[in-house]
Order: sequence, then C-alpha cells, then structure tokens
Amino acid sequence: MMFLGSPSATPLVIKYYKWRQRMVVAGFTLCVISQIRASFTSSIAILVASQDALYGTGVLVVYASLVSLVNEWFIQRRGLAYGIMFAGGGVSGAGLLFLEWPLVKHGYQSHHLRESCC
Repeated sequence: MMFLGSPSATPLVIKYYKWRQRMVVAGFTLCVISQIRASFTSSIAILVASQDALYGTGVLVVYASLVSLVNEWFIQRRGLAYGIMFAGGGVSGAGLLFLEWPLVKHGYQSHHLRESCC
C-alpha cells in the first residue's frame, strides 16, 4: 500500500504542504488505531482489513509527509538524515523480534496471529 500509493500521495503532500505536520500526526493515529484493532480481532478478514487498509494508509501518509519534511529541513546533511530515517524501520523490526518471544510465551494469541499473517 505504501509503495503503490506513493505516486498519488506525493502530489497531495506538495499541494497541501502547510498540513504536512498534521498529516504525520493523523497517519500515526491511523497506524495506532489499526494496531489496536488488529490486536483484539479473532477474524482473519478483519485482521487483513486493518493491517492492509488502515495501517497501509497510515504509513503512506506518514512516509510521504516525512520525506517531504526531511527534504526541506536538511540541506547539507540530507543523505545522513535519509539514512537515519530509513534505518529506523530496520532497527525497529529487529527489536520487535525480541519483544515477540515473551508475548508468545505468556499466551498472547492475537499478537501471534497478527505477526504470523503479515
């Protein structure tokens, strides 16, 4: 959703550039709502809908806005800023691996269902 929607989201971010910081907050809120909804579901259909539609849209809004903000704020060290921004996703993904073990050990099945489906 994020990569397929980027060509259509980028012109919207450019058009509404004054709303970029609010877009980041709105996208983050959508991601949090999606994760909470997915954590308490017992249906695969709702899980896929919340993870694909809601979370994908939230990440798309955050991603498009942040790329625009980083491009504007960091002039001289732009490469370093992009490297830190994109490395954050990989570091957090590696950290979630160590967080999943205690959750599965203590029986949080919905979290395990969400992790195994996505």
